[in-house]
Amino acid sequence: MSYDDGGTARIAWVGYDGTNIMAWRATGDGSNDIGSPTEATALSDDVHVNNETAIMTLGVDGTTLHMLFANSADQDIYYSKSDDDGANWDASTEIEDAITCNFLCGDIYERDGATVFAYLYDDAGATKYNEYALTGTPIAVFMNSYRQRHQFSIG
Repeated sequence: MSYDDGGTARIAWVGYDGTNIMAWRATGDGSNDIGSPTEATALSDDVHVNNETAIMTLGVDGTTLHMLFANSADQDIYYSKSDDDGANWDASTEIEDAITCNFLCGDIYERDGATVFAYLYDDAGATKYNEYALTGTPIAVFMNSYRQRHQFSIG
C-alpha cells in the first residue's frame, strides 16, 4: 500500500512471519528512493492464517490505514485502523459475524457521498461482496454470492 503523506511517499504492508502478523512501513525521500523498512509492533496473533497466508487486506484513505482481517478464533471479519502509518492500530470491531472467511481482498473508494471499504471474501466456499462505511451512509448494497449471481449488467 503506497500513499502520499503531505508530500512524503509512504509504503505500508502487512504479512505473516510464521508466528505473528506484522506491519512494516518505509518512507521515501522524494527521489524514488525508499528507505529501509521499519518493523512495527506485531499487529496480532489473532489473524487467521490459511496456508501460511494471513487473511487480511489493507486500504488507505488520505493518511489513515484501514485493515480488514479474519480472526483466528472464529474466522469472522474484523476492522481496525491506524493513524500513525501502521505503528499502532485501534481496537478491532467485528463487521461480519457467523462466517468462515478463507480469503479476503478489498479497496477503499467514494460512493454516493460516502467513503467505503469494499471487500470480496470467501465464506466457506461461497464468494461474497460487502462494503464497510468509513464515512457517510452509502446506498445499501445487495449482498449475494458469486455462485448464485454470476452475470453482471453494466449500463
